[in-house]
Amino acid sequence: MTDTRNQHISEIEPGLFNLIFDYQTDPVEPVVAFEIEFTWDGETAASFVYDAWEDSHEPTFGAEVHSAPVSGWASWVNGEDLLIAFTQPMAGEEGWARVDSGAPGGSLHDADTSLSEPETWISFARLIHAVVLDEPVHRMTRQTY
Repeated sequence: MTDTRNQHISEIEPGLFNLIFDYQTDPVEPVVAFEIEFTWDGETAASFVYDAWEDSHEPTFGAEVHSAPVSGWASWVNGEDLLIAFTQPMAGEEGWARVDSGAPGGSLHDADTSLSEPETWISFARLIHAVVLDEPVHRMTRQTY
């Protein structure tokens, strides 16, 4: 699975998959596209790596300027609360966050079904990015080193 902008993806399956998501920190700032690679265990954990998306139409220089890969893992063992651990080598930062009621698909009636929906994972990617940036996230506890 690759760029969700160019193809319709109907279902997410356990294992390795990539998605593209947009993120905007401020309405006056430009929207930035990111590519995230998830490795999902099919249950309650996933590892991830994300970076600025290298659009084939974007000059290489632009992608190099925005490149700052972030990696980590996430777990939602109880199906409701989310724990994320991450590392940002370019920023020299590692950290973790706990988001009460932040599990992907956890707010929906059937979390198992929602985890197969691409939009659930796009929302999850945006949440991970907000956590890493230390953006305001409802019911988040965060620590960095």
